Amino acid sequence: MPRFSFKLVLALIALGTVAEGARAIYMRVETDKVPVGRLAKNLEEVVKKNPKDANAILNLARVHAMAYSLRSEDVPVDKKAPDSIWFGYESPFVPFRSVVKVDDKEKLKAAQEHLKTAIKLYEDAIKLAPDDLRAKLGHAWLLSQTDKKDDAIKALRAVIDEGWKKDKDLKALGLGGHTITAEGAGYLIPLLDKEKDKDEIATLTERMNTLKKLPRPVTPIAVPLKDGLTAADLEDRNVSVAFDADGTGLQKKWTWINANAAWLVHDPKRSGKVTSALQMFGGVTFWLFWDTGYDALASLDDNGDGVIAGKELDGLSLWHDANGNGLCDPGEVKPLSEHGIVSLSCKFTRDQKHPDRIAYSKLGVTFKDGTTRPTFDLVLHPAKK
Repeated sequence: MPRFSFKLVLALIALGTVAEGARAIYMRVETDKVPVGRLAKNLEEVVKKNPKDANAILNLARVHAMAYSLRSEDVPVDKKAPDSIWFGYESPFVPFRSVVKVDDKEKLKAAQEHLKTAIKLYEDAIKLAPDDLRAKLGHAWLLSQTDKKDDAIKALRAVIDEGWKKDKDLKALGLGGHTITAEGAGYLIPLLDKEKDKDEIATLTERMNTLKKLPRPVTPIAVPLKDGLTAADLEDRNVSVAFDADGTGLQKKWTWINANAAWLVHDPKRSGKVTSALQMFGGVTFWLFWDTGYDALASLDDNGDGVIAGKELDGLSLWHDANGNGLCDPGEVKPLSEHGIVSLSCKFTRDQKHPDRIAYSKLGVTFKDGTTRPTFDLVLHPAKK
């Protein structure tokens, strides 16, 4: 019987059934609560030094918008990046859209001040960066929180129209799956009249459904088979490999890795067969949705030390698809022990210089001789051909 960690079992129970994994389960980062005043002061200094820095103004606006939504003078930050709000790994364009309900008059009064400040700052940012649809969508949503409903509807319609000009030509969604059109429509539809605006609602719904059907990039963990290799040395963006990389059960065409790397896979019965992304460590491992392959891997970390070692490695293998055909040919799938691997790291960071901003682990695999190699949570894209 396959071994599952207690954390993974809890995750499956939370979903009710593995076959209905329709919502994401993310591993938490370590966060702190930091006073809004502190973050605002730091960002105000940045803006003061460069008053035309639209991104700094936008970040300051988001601080106040978050404080409005949380009804709090404290906001969450990643302990590793304490000068910016933690919105999540792949947050929506309006990451502060969930408004906390409170009855405290003082908190509500303070929240309204933050709302006013946020709106003004968003307007300043838009003046400097009129093509920034993120800023326009955030501003439009904030207007919906005021008594200016007509202004909010007008602003949402405008940004959705602009977003659709680009979104209608998308062939695949980016990480997180967010689009201006779909997210904006989600904010606009509740503001519209069901009868008077039924045609507009139907159009928006149709566009949302169209975008929802687009494939999303998937991110399985790849292990380099030689020292000194980077992510670019492992990827082959020009191939077209048929494989069920998104866990849908369909053999779609994807970009792939080359012979310099192997996929980390779950093969508890040592069958030597990997038929879908459900067996790889990526976005849909074990029928669950994860933000990265490292989050999926961490579900096997029974003692929570950030390392998969000892009995925790049971059932894990490397699939070296040497001929790049997307099929497990004899001898291609071997247990980690046959590669001399004694541990895997779940700890990762983002490579901001990589075109896909991939997650990677600097000390991804450790061999029995004590040497290490990085691992890479590569993004597989729908093939162009």
